[in-house]
Amino acid sequence: MISPVQDTETFDLFRTNAENWYTYLTSARDVAPETFPHRFHPEFDGLILWAVDDDHCYFWDPSGDGDPDTWPVVFLENTGPGWGTHKGSVADFLFDVITGNLRHDALYSDWEEAPKTFRPARFTSN
Repeated sequence: MISPVQDTETFDLFRTNAENWYTYLTSARDVAPETFPHRFHPEFDGLILWAVDDDHCYFWDPSGDGDPDTWPVVFLENTGPGWGTHKGSVADFLFDVITGNLRHDALYSDWEEAPKTFRPARFTSN
């Protein structure tokens, strides 16, 4: 696993991307609170962005149990029907998405044709 804090450059990139996404998500929430009903890190119990792809954002939801291994994965389709939640680890989530065990309107509607790519959030840019 590659750490976002492996050196100053990657930490700065990670922090900049996190700040950019926070600004985007909270601005979107201000405009359309019904579409963006969540708080976002660093807000208290805010969703923590851990990855993005071309169409989705993926978060951990720390608002429940204090054990990060039990935090559900929350996902957002950037262009469409909204939000979804998967109870289980990130590995479980990725396995269920890739194998087709998890189907949700906020995930790929064209799953068979869609490229299956994930990038750690630290590599994203706005």
